[in-house]
Parts: sequence; C-alpha cells; structure tokens
Amino acid sequence: MCRLWAQDFAGPGTLGGEPSDARTGVVYDSARRVGHEVDVVVSGDEGGLLAIGEAKWGETMDSHHLARLAHIADLLEGRGQRPGKLLLFSGAGFTAELRGAAASDPRVELVDLERLYEGE
Repeated sequence: MCRLWAQDFAGPGTLGGEPSDARTGVVYDSARRVGHEVDVVVSGDEGGLLAIGEAKWGETMDSHHLARLAHIADLLEGRGQRPGKLLLFSGAGFTAELRGAAASDPRVELVDLERLYEGE
C-alpha cells in the first residue's frame, strides 16, 4: 500500500519530483557487512532516486527509525544516489520526538493512516 501511495497518490511536492516507480530494495553496507532492507524506494521520471521509506504498522515509530533511514540515505549518497525525501509510514503513529524532527527537517515526511488513505 505504501509503494502504491508513493507511486500513484503522493504529490510531486511530497516526493520532490514526479515518481515513475516504487519498489522494495536492499542497500548493502560493506563496513558493517549487512544488507538493509528498504520498504519503499521511489524513482523519478528522470531516473533519479526521489525517496526511500520505512513502513511499520504495529509499532509507534521513533527517532531510531529515522536514524536508520538516514544511515541508508548516507550509504546511497556515497554511491551518488542521495534520496531527496525520507518517508516514514506508520499505522500506530509517531513519537513526539519524531514529529519534532520531521517538523525541522524538510526531507522527512511522516505518513499516517489518514494521510495514506485520504491525503497527499
């Protein structure tokens, strides 16, 4: 559902461009020798990486989720593909700390159930 929203319903202002594709992915971290699963990877019409996202339905998302996603974005930047937006999808909500971080960082988009089903 989150990938569908990103590809077909999120506005260009939300993603920083017009999306052409949304899928899952794995970003390898050679320093830690692990692969990080990414729930939402949004590519743009111009072929660039618009956004990456994390989805959690049964738990309240907090700053640790954002830190993980920011780390993955840093890995991608090292490969010349920095995502413009970090999307956090949650069915259970977001902590006040995470809401504050999102309010101060224009790269961070919080998507709750209301926004997912009713808004851009």
